[in-house]
Amino acid sequence: MKLRFTFQALAALFLLLVTGCKMEKVQKTVGYRGPARHDPFLAAKRFLDEMGTPVELGSSFSRLPDSPSVLITPLDSFSSHGDAEIALGWVAKGGHLLVFLDDTEQWRNDYSEFSILDVLEKREHDDEELRFLELLGVRGTKHGETTGGVRVAEQEFKVALRGGIDIEKMPARVDVKAGEDAAPALISFKRMNGRVTLVASARAFRNRYIGEMDHAALLLALTGLDDRVDTITYLNNVRVSFWGMLWERAWMAIIALAVVLVVWLLKNMPRFGPAYVPQDRTTREFAEHLKLTGSFLWRCREAHALIEPMRRAVLAAAARPGHAAGGLHARIAGISGLPEARVIAAVTAAIPSDAQHFLKITEDLETIRKSL
Repeated sequence: MKLRFTFQALAALFLLLVTGCKMEKVQKTVGYRGPARHDPFLAAKRFLDEMGTPVELGSSFSRLPDSPSVLITPLDSFSSHGDAEIALGWVAKGGHLLVFLDDTEQWRNDYSEFSILDVLEKREHDDEELRFLELLGVRGTKHGETTGGVRVAEQEFKVALRGGIDIEKMPARVDVKAGEDAAPALISFKRMNGRVTLVASARAFRNRYIGEMDHAALLLALTGLDDRVDTITYLNNVRVSFWGMLWERAWMAIIALAVVLVVWLLKNMPRFGPAYVPQDRTTREFAEHLKLTGSFLWRCREAHALIEPMRRAVLAAAARPGHAAGGLHARIAGISGLPEARVIAAVTAAIPSDAQHFLKITEDLETIRKSL
């Protein structure tokens, strides 16, 4: 009765728990996976490419495309000494340089509100980055957000830009400007025969935000400010290694040094034909020679070559004058003190294949030889 009551109570509790629960589906956005996770400007590159202007990936400021073309790069690509002068010299020949000053990190997940890397990756600008800003008359960037219209070539774009550019003196030939007059979020101006476009924050052109408002259209309009542009090159976080810089700046000296080294090796290390086996000039004891010879003959099953000389020596000693007459084996047994059966086995028996038996016969022959 108690067992039935317990079962009914458990069944009732189970039904209460099942009927009292409900399922709720929650959708959570985790961000991009694959190439877009590691390249925050992948969507921008593909968009510009599909709009008819080929996008190429660059690797160094020393190999810039021929003008006229557009070069898009974050500020932290200016890492090696002389990059600022090279880039602005390329602009002077007719190129269009578009630089993102902040929010260009590849590791940043735009779908996450906070990352520990935001704390760990805080850094000051490198010397070459500061050199580039100094040549353009820029002190740095400021915080803030600008939402409104931007006019580019008689076209109005509604965008949400971030940050501001702290400019010491506004350039004379400004074509595009967005944000506050003292600290614009975007500015594009003529410089010599080319153009420089500075964007305080690249956030609006990253994968997550480029599809919002008119961000993609604004980027297309900025790259199309010069009708002569036929290619767009994108440089991202260029870091030249020591060996790469050495080869880039001194490749002629490296090749000459390599040729001299090869000639020196050919001159001082000639070798024609196979190498000779070095001769063994070490000396060995006579007993060691006997040991090696005996081991070789035993492995080749030529034990008779070892034991026959000992038997001949014993028989020759037994036949010398001065030994008593009588049976040979009995006489040898009487002289050596060994049983006659062992004497017969040592002198006339077949050569054994067992190592212990063979060793016993050689010991008996040595005992007989010494006694004779």
